[in-house]
Amino acid sequence: GKTVSAASIEDLGVNNIEGIVAIQAGASIANGELHVRGGRANEVVYTVDGMSVSDPVDGEAALTIDQDAIKDMKVMTGGFTAEFGNAQSGIVNIVTKDGSRDYSGKLETSSDHLISDVDNSNSDNVKFALGGPVLTPKISSLRDNFTFFFNVASNWNDSRYKDYYVSNPVE
Repeated sequence: GKTVSAASIEDLGVNNIEGIVAIQAGASIANGELHVRGGRANEVVYTVDGMSVSDPVDGEAALTIDQDAIKDMKVMTGGFTAEFGNAQSGIVNIVTKDGSRDYSGKLETSSDHLISDVDNSNSDNVKFALGGPVLTPKISSLRDNFTFFFNVASNWNDSRYKDYYVSNPVE
């Protein structure tokens, strides 16, 4: 297995969890599906903070987590114990961030409205993260233990057909 830290995730040029897993040894993306050690896409077990988030119908991840909310991620491609149950080709174990003694935050936006492209499609992304202690500094004994972390990520995409779509049911 390989553990990927939050600092490493920020440095990578990928924008989703499958992309992070795909650059590990023994994993690849083919036809938009993640394959570990040659197995099928539904043979990978996804866990977040120890809880399985694999879809029981198709076996793929049933939960999407923003990269800013990941503390570390362990990708196991073989030799895992029976505690992971239905894992046949790989395990992706994600540990989410928690608050810290100091306040920290991040606001990130991206848009393609500044440059007009040929197909007239639009993409807007907004990410927000905030974490720190809940109590005031006067209660220093609880400052380390009573913390919060909040993360929101949103993505809006239009296609080139957005001008032809009419959402008025009367028309």
